Amino acid sequence: MSAVSSRRLRAWSLGALFWLGLGLFFGSQGPFASVVLGRNASEWREVLASWVVHWLAWGLFFVPVSRLARRFPLAPFSWRHLAVHLVAGPIVSTLQLAVMELGSYPIHAGTLDAAGYSRDLVSELGIHSHLNLLTYWVILGAVVTFDAFQRSRAEQLRASRLAELLAQAELAALRMQLHPHFLFNSLHTAAELVHENPNAAEKSLLGLADLLRRALHAGERGETTLAEELEFVDGYLDLERARLEGRLAVSYRVPEELLAARLPSLLLQPLVENAIRHGIAQRPQGGEIVLAAERLAGDRLRIDVDNDTAERPRLIAGSGIGLANVRARLGHLYGERGVLSVETAAPLRYRVRLELPLELAATPSSRSYPATATAAAGVPT
Repeated sequence: MSAVSSRRLRAWSLGALFWLGLGLFFGSQGPFASVVLGRNASEWREVLASWVVHWLAWGLFFVPVSRLARRFPLAPFSWRHLAVHLVAGPIVSTLQLAVMELGSYPIHAGTLDAAGYSRDLVSELGIHSHLNLLTYWVILGAVVTFDAFQRSRAEQLRASRLAELLAQAELAALRMQLHPHFLFNSLHTAAELVHENPNAAEKSLLGLADLLRRALHAGERGETTLAEELEFVDGYLDLERARLEGRLAVSYRVPEELLAARLPSLLLQPLVENAIRHGIAQRPQGGEIVLAAERLAGDRLRIDVDNDTAERPRLIAGSGIGLANVRARLGHLYGERGVLSVETAAPLRYRVRLELPLELAATPSSRSYPATATAAAGVPT
């Protein structure tokens, strides 16, 4: 049996149980009445059977009424559609009573005869016509409400999917924005060395090629680990060390258990680049960059990038590509749970602080950064 046939059979079975349940519910009035009014057992059994047949007959008309409701919907309101249902209601109600009487007549009379059937049908019309009209409109309302709910849910799913696709497109645009920015700045660094130190320039260009390969690979995945991100930052720092000629020192304060923390790719490199270009490079004596990570309560990860500056830093998040790009990516990926803030770590130290949900990758990293590892004289540990 195909999946479609199986679902259809299940729907029909549940529908039959529903209408049978209604019949048993209304028919249970018979035993209650037999106790209160002193009727005999045969009378309430007939009442029970009649109600079961009555609601099962409505089960047969449920599909036609549903199709009428969808063919002539009342939402949005239409006078023409309302007129259709005002005419269809009595017709369907009468047809339902005719089918119900046909099914229940043998219960009362044993054999079917036309005169008795017609007489009993007229009697049923006098007793149940209003209940049947009400039932028709209840079914109509239920179908309209169910269809409105389905449309609302479909719209919500579509809106959610569109929002997800938009976020993915914006993230892709941010990554593409970051790649040329990183490339141009790194090429500028290598170009500065061409005349002053050709060997260092050649080494920088080879290092840049390796970095670009890693950056493209990381961009395809969209996600990395803290260990891989620090390794990428190390490669970038090699380029800057050649340019700064020993004026750059780097310290890592990263607990080993956090190396498997999952991050958006290329998250830290723009922050390190800002620290060098707007901080270390402006100081004749150079300075230090400290990268630290800490696990916070509630399964959150804090990453700090702070650096020496030539003057008291202004606490502005920045409108350049670096900080703005990181803030936008955190917002798209984590909403309010992703935070970027800036502060003074000391009178002449500038700190960028990231906070985001902590998620650990299933495969631990093979690279280890000791809790207090310092790069002396520009050489990373």
